[in-house]
Order: sequence, then C-alpha cells, then structure tokens
Amino acid sequence: MSSHEATVPRLLEATSGQPEPQPLVSQAESVGPSTSGEEEEEIDEGLLNSGLFNIEASIAFKYLDGLKSKEQIPLHRVEELKRKHHALYQHILTAFEYEKAMIKKSKMLQAEVTKQKLEMDKTGAKVFDDNAEIGELKRELLRCQNEVVLAHEREAKLSKDIEEALIAKEGLLDDIEEIRKHKTDMLEPQLVANTKEIKLDLMQRRHQAENLEKDLEEKEQILESITKDKEELFAEREKQEVALAKANEMPGKIMKQAEVLRDGIASLVIENVKQGQLSTQLDRDMEKLARKRRDLEDEKVGQAAEFDRKKEEMMDQERACDDIFHEHEMAKEMLALQEGERVRIETTMRQTEARIRSTHEVLLRYNREKDQLVKAFRKLEGVVNSVVATVPAVRQHNNDVHLNLEATERECKHYQEAVRTLRKEIDILMHAFIEGERHAAGEKELLVSRMEANREIEATISRLNKELEAVERSTVQAKYEREMKAREMLRMEAKVRKGKDDAQQREMEVIDAAKKSQESQFRLTEFAALYDKVKSERNRYVNMIASTQQRAMEMKEKSRILRSEVEILRNEIALKDRELAKKRQDNNTAYSQRDHAKMEANRYLMQYRDRRSLIDQQSGRIDTLTGSLNSCASELTSIKNRYEQVSHERNSAGLQYLERNDELCMLHERHNVLSRVLCQGEHALQELEDDIRTYNRYCQELERTIRVFQKRLPKVNQLKADHDSVKAQVHEAKNMFSSETETPSEDRVRHLDGIDLSQLQLNAQVQRLEARLAQQEERLLEKDLILEEITHLTDRLRAQAQQGREESAQVMSQLNERTRKLSNLSKSMMALVAELSIARTLATALASEVSAKSSLAEQLKVIFQDNDHLTALPAPHTFIPELDREWCEIKSRELTRRKTRAGDKRNGSNQLADGAGEWTLVSSAARRIFRLGDGSITTAEPRPNAYVPAAESVPVPRPYGAFPPFKPLESSGVDLGGNLKYYKKPVEKPIVL
Repeated sequence: MSSHEATVPRLLEATSGQPEPQPLVSQAESVGPSTSGEEEEEIDEGLLNSGLFNIEASIAFKYLDGLKSKEQIPLHRVEELKRKHHALYQHILTAFEYEKAMIKKSKMLQAEVTKQKLEMDKTGAKVFDDNAEIGELKRELLRCQNEVVLAHEREAKLSKDIEEALIAKEGLLDDIEEIRKHKTDMLEPQLVANTKEIKLDLMQRRHQAENLEKDLEEKEQILESITKDKEELFAEREKQEVALAKANEMPGKIMKQAEVLRDGIASLVIENVKQGQLSTQLDRDMEKLARKRRDLEDEKVGQAAEFDRKKEEMMDQERACDDIFHEHEMAKEMLALQEGERVRIETTMRQTEARIRSTHEVLLRYNREKDQLVKAFRKLEGVVNSVVATVPAVRQHNNDVHLNLEATERECKHYQEAVRTLRKEIDILMHAFIEGERHAAGEKELLVSRMEANREIEATISRLNKELEAVERSTVQAKYEREMKAREMLRMEAKVRKGKDDAQQREMEVIDAAKKSQESQFRLTEFAALYDKVKSERNRYVNMIASTQQRAMEMKEKSRILRSEVEILRNEIALKDRELAKKRQDNNTAYSQRDHAKMEANRYLMQYRDRRSLIDQQSGRIDTLTGSLNSCASELTSIKNRYEQVSHERNSAGLQYLERNDELCMLHERHNVLSRVLCQGEHALQELEDDIRTYNRYCQELERTIRVFQKRLPKVNQLKADHDSVKAQVHEAKNMFSSETETPSEDRVRHLDGIDLSQLQLNAQVQRLEARLAQQEERLLEKDLILEEITHLTDRLRAQAQQGREESAQVMSQLNERTRKLSNLSKSMMALVAELSIARTLATALASEVSAKSSLAEQLKVIFQDNDHLTALPAPHTFIPELDREWCEIKSRELTRRKTRAGDKRNGSNQLADGAGEWTLVSSAARRIFRLGDGSITTAEPRPNAYVPAAESVPVPRPYGAFPPFKPLESSGVDLGGNLKYYKKPVEKPIVL
C-alpha cells in the first residue's frame, strides 16, 4: 500500500465531522426535518469510508492495469490517465469538504431566517411604535426569500450540470471499454487519424479565436480612438465655451461697473442736492428759531411735555425693534440647527444604504462561490455514481468468463483421460499382437486392419478436437462480438443523446450569436449615427470657433475702447471725488454751525427757564401777598387734583397697554410654537404615510412570493418522491457494496505502485483549479449579465408587440365597423338608386300622359267653346280614336265588373284583399286581373317580397306590413271549407340582400 491510500482515509475522517449537504428537496424546503439530513450524512460518510473510494483499487485503475498488462495501450498513456483520475478524485474530496462548509453556512442562514420569521411573528402583535424594526425585518425576510429563490434556481442549474457530467462520464467509460476491447493494430490508425483531426480542428479553432481576438482588438482600438476624439472634441468645446463666456462676460462686467459708477455719481449728486437743501432748511430753521424765540417762552410747558411723550414713544419703538431683532436671530439659529440635523440625517442614511448595499453584494458573491462549488461537487458525485454503477456488470462478465474457463478445463481433462485410456488400450493391443504374432499368421492381417482402424479413429479424434476448439473459439468470438455490439449500441445511444444535447446547445449558441450579431449591428449603427452626429457637431463647433474668434477680436476692440472710456470715467470720478470731498467738508462745517446754533439755543433756553423760575417765585410772592388770588389758588388745586387723576388714569392705561402687549407677545410666541409643532406633525404624518405605502408594497411582494411558492409545491412533492426512490436505491447499493467489501477475498488485496504528490505540487494544482474556477465564474457572470440584458430587451419588445397587437385589434375593429357601415350605406344607396330610376320612368310616362291629356283637353275645350257647332257635333268616338279606345275599355270594365258581381252572388265571395286594400282579385278566369291600391289594374301577379324598406333598418322584405290578410283559426269553430277556398298563399321567392 502506498502513502496515498493512508492519507485518503485520514482526509475523509477529518471531513466526516462536518454536516453533509442536504438533497434537492430538503434544500428547496424552507424548514425541513433534521432526521433526513442525519441519515443522508451517515450514508455519505459510509460511502466515503467504504472501499469504493480507494482510488488505487477502483475499477478504472483495474481496467488500466489490465490494458497495461495486455499491452493494448502505451505505458505513458496509462500513467497519464491514472494521474488525471487521481487529480479528479482529489478535486472531489476538496469539493466535498467545501460543500460541507457551505451547507453548514446555509443551514446557519436558514436558522437565522427562521429565527427572524419567529421574531416577526412575535412582533406582529405589538403597537405601531416598532414600525421601523418591523419594516427592517420585512426587508430582510424579502431579501432572504429572494436568495432562497435564487438558490433553488441554482440547484436546478446544478442538477442539469450533473446530468451533463453523468453523460460525459458515460462517454468516457465507453471510450475506456472500447480502448480495452479493441486491438492495438485496429485502434492505432484510428487514434492517429482522430488525433490528427482533433489537432487540425484545434488549430482551426485557435486560428478562428486569434482572428476574432484581432478583430476585437481592432474594434476596441477604433472605439478608443473614437472616444478619444470625442473627449478631445468635448474638451475643445468646453474650452471654447469658457472662452466665449469670458468674452461675453467682460463687456457685461464693464457695463455693470459703468452703471454702478453712474448710479454712484447720481446718488452723490442727489446727496449733494439734499445737503444743500438741508443747509438752506437749517438756515431757515435758524431764522424761524430766532423769530419764534419769544413764542417758545410762552409754549415752554407744552413743548416740554410733548418732548417727553415723543421720547417715551421712541424708547418703546426701540424696545419693540430690539425684541423683533432678537426673535429674528433666534429663528435664524433654529433654522441653522434644523439644516444641520437634516444634513446629518441624510449623511447617515446614505452611509447606511451604502453599508447595506456592500453587505448584500458580499452575500451575493458568497452565494455565487457556494453555487460554483456545489456544481463541481455534483459533477464529481455523478462521476463516482456512474463508476459505482458499472461494477455489477463488470463483475457479472468476470463470473461468466470464469465459468466458461472452468467448463473448458473440465472438457479438456475429460478428453485427455479418454486419450490416455485409448493409448493404454492401443499398447495392450500391440503387446497382445506381438505376443500373438507367432501364434497365427492369419491374425496379422486382422491386426493390420485394426491398426489402420485405430489410426483412423485417432485422426477422427484429433479432427473432432480441432472442430471442438474451433466451435469453442467461435462461441467465445460470438459472445465477444455480441457484447461488443451491445456496448457499441449503448455507446451509439449515448452519442446520439450527446449529439442531441450538443445540437440543442449549438442551436442556443447560434441564437445567442445571432442576438449578439444583431446587437453588435445595432450598436454599430448607433455608433455610425453617433459618429455622424459628432462630425456635424465638430463642424458646427469649428464654425462656432471661427465666429467666436471673430467676435473675440471685436470684443477686444470694444474692450480697448471701453478701457479708454473707463480711464476717462475714472478721471471724471476722481474729479467728482474731489468735489465731493469739498462738499462734505462744507457740509461738516454747516453741521458744526448747526450744532453751535443748537448749543446757543439750549443756553438761551436754560436762561429762559432760570428767569421763568424767578418770575414764578415773584408771582407766588405776589399771590401770597394778594388775597384776590385765593379763589384762583383753589381752582388751581382742583385742576391739579383733576390733572393728577388724569395722569394716574393715563399711567394705569399705559400699564394695561404694556401688559396687553406682553400678553400679545406671549400669544404670538405660543402661535409660533404651535405652528412649528403642527408642521412637525404634518411631516411625521407624511413619513408615516410613506412607511405605510412601503409596507403595503412589501406585503404585496410577500403575497407574490407566497403565490410563487404555492405554485411550486407540486414540483417539490414530485422531487421529494424522486429523492425518496433514489435514497432507497442508494441504501440498497450501500448494503450490497458493504456486504461485498466485508467478505474477505484474495483478489481484493494488491500492492500498489506510485508516489504521492508533494505539497507544492498539490498547491500548484489547487491554484490552477482555483484559476479555472474563477474563469468559469467570470464567464457565468458574463452570461448572467447577457441574459439579463436579453430578458430586458425581450420584455421591452414583448411589451411593444403587445401594445402593437392591441392597437392593431382596435384598428381592425374600427375598420370592420367602417366597412359594415359602408356596405349598409352602399346597399341603401343602391335601393334608393333603383327606386329613383323607377320613379324617373314613371315620371316620364306620367309626363307623356299628362301632355297627351292636356292636348286632348285643349282640343275638347276648343270644340266645346264653339257653341254653334254643338248641335252638329257627331259622337265623340268619330273624331278622336283615343277616346274611342278609352270608351271601349271603360265599357269592358263595367261589363266585367257586372259579371263578377253576378258570379259572386252565385258562388260566394271570390275576392282577396289585404287590410290596407293594396290589391284585389277581380276575375278568376284564365286571364287574372288585379286592381292595385291606387285604383290601377294589372294582370301581373303581385310579388310581396319585392318591397325593400328604408336604409335605417335591415333590408328584409315585409310582404304585408301591419295589415296581413284575414285567415280564420282552426280553433274558432268556423267552417273553413268555403272560406279558405280562395285564400291564396303568396309565392316565396329568394331574397337577395
């Protein structure tokens, strides 16, 4: 035994503690029983620890050793196949370990999902205060359910890949058997030819791939050059736009500065005028003050009181302004705080969204890795199962060969015994012949004849032995050919299945290639249109650059002129500034003079007050000295009391006013606070409504997923039944293999040759496999992206086609309606045209008759006006033939009418008339005459179905209208024999609509 056989059980023992992968049905269920997983874990561990996974004692190695011993294939080919089989087995083990780890991780995730479901069920009965947490859990549940759906889809893909791997394994086993069975001289030319063909095909494919890569590189270079040209054009466009903006901005800025300077000069002029007016006003005020100085002495008390009142009002207004300014500052601070809070909340929200997105991407990447590894494991498991499935057939074939060999050995022993007995008898006969030769000479001839007979018998025996060997060889050859034909038939069936699968795959690849070519053609047309657009834009930009350069030159000239104008304006501004400084200096001197005048006025006012106090003192002394002023003093006291009362009332009213003002301020503050609270409440209500809408969307999504899972339940039950049947088969196979492995036999032990790979070689091989796995993942991702794009485009095309179908159906319905109306109109028009033609013919006939009758009337009038000739007139029929004919007709009508009346009296009523009196049978003779409703007589049989109604109704003939002919009923008891004798049923003719 080699060291490799010792490492494999240790590796299997190290991985046996990990959880085994669940079957497809158990993985499809969200929460499954744990007993099935444990049983499958025991089964898989038993299979791995059994002798089936001894790679050196496997059937493939035995076949290779047999081929090597028979020298049917070369030695290096055997070693290469063994290395490949060994590498495949190592990959199976690594995939099995990783699959266990991933299944454990998926079970943990499923446990977390169930835990979160339970938490959601518990928190469903709480109050709406925990809405945020509930929403988070629902989103997590939706994400997990989507991941479960993706896992189910991946498992379906993996099962399909496993079937493909099994088919590939069967093909490989068939090739191995074919190599083992065929002879070297027959297989070597075929192998050489096949290898040549494969090499040529491989070289052609490589050339095709190189050509495609070159084309792709050329297209990428063209695309890069186009993008570079586009970027350069965009950069040039931006530069030109910046230059144009700068060129457009410079005159605007200069004009704005000139306007600002003009406005400043105008304001300075206005201020100067105002200052002059103010100085003149001050001079006038000084003169007025000088004139009114004497008047001020009389109005001193009133002006002082007015001054105090104005001062108090000014202070109140200043306090109100301070309060308003303070409130404004507080509102600004609150707004700044709210803005900062909003920015902070938005940043945290974006950070959380980025975190959630990153975690979701990591989870998807882990799921993809797990799916790839599960796929590899399934493929290798299928390979192992196919190898295990070939064991009974090979063993049965071996037993048959041993039985045939034992039978042939027994027959050979029997024939050898027969030959020995015959030879002994021959020796005995020879001895007897030699002894009896001297007895009788006649017996010599008998002995010679017997010897000749003996030789003939030996020849026949040898011939029969040869025939027997030939028959045995032919039987063996026939069995071998029968087995070869059966294997060839199985191999051809597998090849047919594989060819069908390859054809389907090639068809899918052709469809994908056609779609890709259409997409590339569409993109090429788009790029061509884009190139034309870029070219037109480039030409437009070149024209714009030329125009902008010309405009830039014009702007430079204008800017030079404006700079000179600006210099002039600056000089004028400096001059105006100097004049303004002088005016300001004059204004300051005027202000100082005004202040000096005010100081003089105040000084005079103080002197006036002092002198007024002296005058008051003197008047008081005079009042005290005079008794005539006592009444005045009493009135003065009463007035003073009244003034104090009024002042007290004024003070109380002022205090009440201040209190009401404070209360109003407090009410305003409360109103502002309530308005802010109302705004916050409305904002919170809006957020709650948004949350409710999001929760409704989540509920709809959950209902949709529940419906999807309910639709998939029949498939899950079917898969579960298939899994149970496969599980029973695996259990039976395990029991059979365990019984075979437990029974000791000598051919189960064989010392193996070979060496184990080093750690570096294993690491290099693992790195190669990981690189291939990464390439396969990249290809799968590219295919997924292409599939998503194709599905998106197909959905759009399907929606457009559906919309087009709806529009076409609507248009067709409208078209059918229009055609129906058009056909009805055409029919009505045809009927009207027919009636019009009939009316025209009738009108022409009547017009001719009217003309004839009018001419006749004129003739008669002329004749009857001549009174002299009345007596001499002959009978009317002598001068007008027409009158003669009409007279004869009238007489004949009267005669026929009398005859019919006489006949009616004799034979009963012989009339037919409808309710409207449209037509009546006049005579029942050979010639039938009918009278119509308008009084005219005709011999034509009336046709009731000739009537066509108006265009607004269906053009079906109505024979009688509202007045059908009388027909007594049988139930009325009337004698129907005589009355129904002349009842005529109208002839029904086909109606052509």
